[in-house]
Amino acid sequence: MAPVFDSRDDDSRDDKEGIVTARTDERHDRRPGLDAGQLPMPRAMSQLHRAGVHASGSGARPGSETATIGSPRLRFVPAEGVTGLETGESTHRAAERAEDGAMDVADMTGKTVVITGGNSGIGLETAVALARAGAKTVITARDPDRGDAALTDIRRRSGNNEVDVVVFDLASLASIRVGATRILGRCDRIDVLVNNAGLVLSERRETEDGFEATFAVNHLGAFLLTQLLLHRIKASAPARVVNVSSTAHRSARRGLAFDDLQSRRGYRGMQVYARSKLANIYFTTELARRLTGTGVTVTCLPPGTVATGFARDGDASGLLAFGVKVIKPFILTAEQGARTSVYLASCPEVAEVTGQYFMRRKARRPSRSARDAAAAHRLWEVSEALVAEAGAGTAF
Repeated sequence: MAPVFDSRDDDSRDDKEGIVTARTDERHDRRPGLDAGQLPMPRAMSQLHRAGVHASGSGARPGSETATIGSPRLRFVPAEGVTGLETGESTHRAAERAEDGAMDVADMTGKTVVITGGNSGIGLETAVALARAGAKTVITARDPDRGDAALTDIRRRSGNNEVDVVVFDLASLASIRVGATRILGRCDRIDVLVNNAGLVLSERRETEDGFEATFAVNHLGAFLLTQLLLHRIKASAPARVVNVSSTAHRSARRGLAFDDLQSRRGYRGMQVYARSKLANIYFTTELARRLTGTGVTVTCLPPGTVATGFARDGDASGLLAFGVKVIKPFILTAEQGARTSVYLASCPEVAEVTGQYFMRRKARRPSRSARDAAAAHRLWEVSEALVAEAGAGTAF
């Protein structure tokens, strides 16, 4: 089933996109972040970004260019739950999105849904909506306490006690394998997998497997987890995989730097984030192609600009704090940001749509770079090799 595309796919607006980011630190780990997709900011901020100027949060501390994940300074949040801001959408369109109607969700009774990063922000609201619709819902979280708190919240708000949490770290391939085993042990079927979790970092950091952290969590983590669950998803067909991307992918106008996927030749946090979101679209395209005829569909989406507690308690200052104040009237709630995820996970009208990019519950064209099928195929093969070389083996 081929959807009708919206014509608003002009890459010419990319030259107006810029990003201002905030540093992470352990104080932020206790608070939800900003689920940013495209915050309207003055063009001057875009120019500052191009000059390499970043606004830091009040708790920022200097550190080495490369750090290892696992320290409390690393903040892991749901996808689009970034510690920073990205631009690229007018205030008119942001306000237009905020006026969307109620959540579109179909009856999910008898279905099982797995949502990564479901302990806060968009992931949490996606879980609440699908659990309320009757789905057995399994969320993943890195922090046990936050996972348990989310579990209680989802059960209370949805009125559904068939909610579970699996704790593992998408920054570790070994931990992903443990998490996948636990999920398979608790789910005799998986009707929907929502790859929602992700991060952005202002400084380059490496995972225990030696990968740049943003690429590892936002792409490789989802890539491996999906493969490990795929046989159960196929057995549950008709089934769906929903990947959360971002309009930030448009900033990666030259595509992926396949000769420097680990960003060793210079690091700009939001540019690396943009490339990881482009990788999400490539993953969607190639996985959909490979699953043709299986009854499993694959779609992706940018959730929009969502505020979930960012910049509270003095954790942002300077340009960043000013930018948050400017855009506050136009940003979405986490519930509004979850609407397209919920729509793609549940609604019958998209049950046979695959390989497509949705915004505001409509199929749209992503950037020209994102429509490169050869690059999508190449990324798949490279990802397989990287996972195998790291000792995680292959599940496919």
